Amino acid sequence: MAQNTAPAQTPTTTTSPSNVAPLPTPASRSPELNALLGKGSQFEGKLIFEGTVRIDGKFSGEIISTDQLIIGEGAEVKANVKVGTMTCLGDYQGDATASKAIAVTPKPAQLEIPFWLTGDAAGEFATRSNLAVLARDPKAASVERSVQPAIAAITGTLSEDRETVIAWAAAGTTHLLLELPEGAQHEAALTTISRYLAPEVAMPHFPRVMSTSKVPLPWPGDGRG
Repeated sequence: MAQNTAPAQTPTTTTSPSNVAPLPTPASRSPELNALLGKGSQFEGKLIFEGTVRIDGKFSGEIISTDQLIIGEGAEVKANVKVGTMTCLGDYQGDATASKAIAVTPKPAQLEIPFWLTGDAAGEFATRSNLAVLARDPKAASVERSVQPAIAAITGTLSEDRETVIAWAAAGTTHLLLELPEGAQHEAALTTISRYLAPEVAMPHFPRVMSTSKVPLPWPGDGRG
């Protein structure tokens, strides 16, 4: 019976040269994207999503989510946004609300923020910059301007304050800032504004009335309307 007399071969191992580095482990992308509107893309409408969405193209409309929205560099977004977290790296115009956080990079992101001028040099500067001047006298307001902000003091007397609002409306005011009377009770003043002055906003010939307050304001009375 023939026997195999060849010596048994032992397995050999090969070691890498010391100057060869191992391939790097790919870093995990954070956060993981669930959807992407890439550069060159355009979309108009309502976007509702879960997870993380990044927009690098053009979008206009409305965006709703409880998660994360990323507006990338070079993106152009004109929308009302209500999300959990918003990161803006591009150009954004609209009203944004985030339940957790809004992060905006200093550059190159651009946000459209209204600026109003006031002071002795406001008129001259407004001519060159095309910015609105905050009027303090109805005679300085103009019905020809698309945006005419103004500031006025209220007394706490309903009839006088309504006449004040009416006068500014007739002068062409679109945004009216209210100065509360000295010593006024905060809740009482807000009740007057919310119940008697703010409803006038619904009428086209009345200006928009602004005041610092919580939204929605509590309705005066026993809560039954």
